[in-house]
Amino acid sequence: AVVSTQSTGVVVGCVNAVDLYVSLGGNDRWSGLSAFASNDDYDGPFATFEQLQRTIQYLNEKEVIDKITVHIDSGVYYLNEPLSFHSVHPLVFTKYDEGEAPIISGGRPLTGWVKSQTNPNLWEVKLSGVNDTYYPKQLWINGVRRPRARLPSIGGVYQWVSPLSKNTSNPINNWGLVFAKGDIQNWENLNDVDMVVYRAWTASHHVIANVFENNSTVMWKNPTGSVNVLGGFEDSDASGHRYYLENVGEGLDEPSEWYLNRTNGVLSYYPLPGENMQTISAIVDNLDFVVKIENTAHQTFTSISFQHHFWFCPSVPAPCDAQAAADTNTSAVYLKNSTHISFESVDVSRTGTYGIWVDSYCSDILINNITTSDLGAGGVRIGNSGVDTTVRVTVNNSYIYNGGNVFAEGCGVLIQSSSDNIVQFNEIYDFSYTGVSVGWAWSYEPTSYAKNNSVVYNYIHNIGKQTLSDMGGVYTLGYSPNTVVFNNIIHDVISFGYGGWGLYLDQATEGTVWSNNLVYNTKSAGLHDHWGANNLITNNILAFTGWYDGAIRTDPGSNLNTFNFTNNIIYVSNTTNLFTGQFSIDKNNDFYFNNNDYFSENATFAYKFGTGVSISAWRNEGQDVNSLVDISPDFADPSAYNFNINPSSPVWKLGFKPINFGLVGRK
Repeated sequence: AVVSTQSTGVVVGCVNAVDLYVSLGGNDRWSGLSAFASNDDYDGPFATFEQLQRTIQYLNEKEVIDKITVHIDSGVYYLNEPLSFHSVHPLVFTKYDEGEAPIISGGRPLTGWVKSQTNPNLWEVKLSGVNDTYYPKQLWINGVRRPRARLPSIGGVYQWVSPLSKNTSNPINNWGLVFAKGDIQNWENLNDVDMVVYRAWTASHHVIANVFENNSTVMWKNPTGSVNVLGGFEDSDASGHRYYLENVGEGLDEPSEWYLNRTNGVLSYYPLPGENMQTISAIVDNLDFVVKIENTAHQTFTSISFQHHFWFCPSVPAPCDAQAAADTNTSAVYLKNSTHISFESVDVSRTGTYGIWVDSYCSDILINNITTSDLGAGGVRIGNSGVDTTVRVTVNNSYIYNGGNVFAEGCGVLIQSSSDNIVQFNEIYDFSYTGVSVGWAWSYEPTSYAKNNSVVYNYIHNIGKQTLSDMGGVYTLGYSPNTVVFNNIIHDVISFGYGGWGLYLDQATEGTVWSNNLVYNTKSAGLHDHWGANNLITNNILAFTGWYDGAIRTDPGSNLNTFNFTNNIIYVSNTTNLFTGQFSIDKNNDFYFNNNDYFSENATFAYKFGTGVSISAWRNEGQDVNSLVDISPDFADPSAYNFNINPSSPVWKLGFKPINFGLVGRK
């Protein structure tokens, strides 16, 4: 048998594998079978992915082929539509052997800048095609994300005065608020403005309907969708009543800011000192997805960069503030109904929402040694809110950082209704919300679809950044049998208000094991169990945690709250409480504490347990009978965050097992 490419009829021959080439210097009239143009310019690589798609479709009919490898030359490839390939043969996409990683972009380059005739600080470019459904919301100058013109100034926030109704259960409070006089005005092109309101664990995005300056009231076209209406629990110390406004033409007054006038399609930019508008690289978001992998199998992507994609909220009047940014419906790389897909040493950056979303009906997906950064929401999203049709996704040895740039509630890794996943050996940091979130059910029902998940050997740090509240370094939710959180290092979880927890077993977490984790420098408790059941917390180190509330917290409410807390080290310095929350033992609260070591660096620290009782009273309740109190675990150098334990430590006699910190993080 022989094989030829459709474009030229060039014979490939009797082969088991085909190598195809794409280059910005190529030509779609060529065969694509050669990396470089021939001397006579008769043959060479393809120029476009459209021609590559046509050729792969043609080769699908050739049963003789075992594998197709696509080599992509360096450069930036701007797509007109998302990259998508269906092949009956295994497909491999990679860079040229000696070249740099190509950039596959869902963005749109901007050229033709002219000096503004009305403001000498600004440069302008007109965009075609801007309308109510497409208007870019992200701009990158020389690879750096630039902020939309905002009020107040970059980094600042306004504080709203009150909800619309004093009755905090009144649903009218979901549709607007009362602001301080003068903070919001009937600006020109008010429809251009996005209003972002911080809640506890989310930030809601709103389209303004009306501004009534006489009574300082703003009304929205889309409501909040959080658990509580505006002015309720989520807006206590958790939110600070903060908000800001984006894409305000009248707010374009600082270098690096930009504004898009949707009425005439003119984008205005205030350059930084030294930026040459004739030579800069300027890119706006354009496509909803960069890559869509659907209804296929056996595809591998290696040494490629996927960048720039558009974000939008659900259509008005739907809310836009779901936990973990789970109501966003786009991603740079998207998978559905596919199996045996691998991403090796790829970069996914400059995104509008999540970098990679492994949606429904996927299995055996490998995400290995990737880098995700400059993320609109989070790094990797697995599953959705439905049943666990997606299974066996591995996120391994990757950098996942700098998220929440559009949706502050984005997570480093989000596992929703999905089982048998592994998140291991990653470094996850610089997020405004949770590092790793597992589970998507708020009850003890055994129909929860997040089982057998493993979060192990990850280095998770600098989470929260004083932006949102009610978060965890690792966060779990719902019935999660055989889920394991093991040998992670988590530090510097700093919330805005309450809830900067290290290990967070949220509502109805059941059947999980948390062991060998090191948690330090958290604003709130190192461990928080909220309505949990049948969980084991053992052999962890919780150090310098809980200066906001206490080292260990539980909030059972009226629900079953059972866990075993054994062989842990609790080492505090500036907290006033070991225990906080509700530790009374009754039919709904069944704890077991033993073989722990409690120590404070403060010589006058008052050791209180459970509901605030002495150790002797606590032991009379059958708790911590063999535990150590006010006895140092003998860390090597806790002031330098060296928590290796010296051989002479008394904790070894308690049964504490060594934790190998050297295994944590990327390799």
